[in-house]
Amino acid sequence: MSDKELEFHEMGLDDRLLKAIAKLGWGKPTPIQEKAVPLILEGKDVMARARTGSGKTGGFCLPMIHRLMQYRVDQEPATRGIILAPTKELCGQIARCVSQLSGSWLRCVDVSGTADLAIQRPLLAERPAIVVGTPSRLLAHLKAGHLTLKLEMLVIDEADLVLSFGHEQDLNELLTRLPNKCQTILTSATLSPEVLNLKRLALRNAVTLKLQEGEQDQQRLAQYVIRCEEDDKFALLCALFKLRLIVGKTLIFVTTVDRCFVVKLFLEQFGVRCCVLNSELPLASRALILNQFNEGRYEIMVASDEKGVEVQDKAPKKSKKRNQDPEYGVCRGLDFQNLLRHDKALHIIKHQPHLKHCPDYIIPPTLQRSLQKEGATKVPQQPVKRPMTREAKNRKYGKKPRRNDPLQTFSCD
Repeated sequence: MSDKELEFHEMGLDDRLLKAIAKLGWGKPTPIQEKAVPLILEGKDVMARARTGSGKTGGFCLPMIHRLMQYRVDQEPATRGIILAPTKELCGQIARCVSQLSGSWLRCVDVSGTADLAIQRPLLAERPAIVVGTPSRLLAHLKAGHLTLKLEMLVIDEADLVLSFGHEQDLNELLTRLPNKCQTILTSATLSPEVLNLKRLALRNAVTLKLQEGEQDQQRLAQYVIRCEEDDKFALLCALFKLRLIVGKTLIFVTTVDRCFVVKLFLEQFGVRCCVLNSELPLASRALILNQFNEGRYEIMVASDEKGVEVQDKAPKKSKKRNQDPEYGVCRGLDFQNLLRHDKALHIIKHQPHLKHCPDYIIPPTLQRSLQKEGATKVPQQPVKRPMTREAKNRKYGKKPRRNDPLQTFSCD
């Protein structure tokens, strides 16, 4: 390739794709995009090694969308592109990038969520052109027969994280179920032995791209170490932001989830706005926080990679039996008739004679039965007089009830 830097319009991309690129404000392609896009458009398998934030997502999304846009509308719809990523958050970012670039010309579905397979099945029944998800989720849908595949391109993004996050077994099984003739692109920040083994398994005659960081990139990186006591960390952290020694978007990594909230509360006491990202937050909350951080609503994010313990709550079983007695299961003082010999009374129950003067509706039924067995006498009570209704008064005094004639509307003298 020549030393001249390529522009997007010189890569042979579709005009609709170029309009979407201009709308997103992408000026020039990044080095990884400049090298990877032409090779992928030629149909070669590519193994790209580049650091995070180098534009790898655009490097494989642009040629995939360009290739799928060339199909005629009258052709049978099917899923022709699959993108695998290690986490749900990364899958969501890739799906949004594909949707922004493709617009209404291609449908992209993200199946990495925690929803049930039956809920996501209607989305896949519409046969989207591109499906994004984690290896385990894609494998589950593939086993259930929810995918209509005519696969042409397979992308494994952040392959080193995919293997380190426990997706290796699912990924290997997924590769055995997918067609071997499809074009495969593999991206990774590191070239570990596991990634090289995956390259030999999934790629054929692959071209390896290693993005070397230039001297300018290395000069932009600065590392500082501050040795201090535990009690001084919060004061130093606050001073770094209040004195504006650190400017711009900042990530603060802590060891535990609890420390995330401690740091957040401490900084907010001094007027430093920040957000928290950890594994205990729901998926929707994590996605919202990432969007707000990317939009610039927060400049500081306190994050922790501590994994929480997943506990599945069992749904309570509904009892079909209804309690016949409203006082069923209520312990009463005198309702102990079937005691065993070894049972002992916790306290002595004292009979209260004044209860015999109480009305029946105050004494519980169990206590009434106990009093009757003990032979307690009750003072006869006067019946409660209730007010008479109009009909009862008419019957008592011999008055006939008035009946209004519906046909008689007026009287004449």
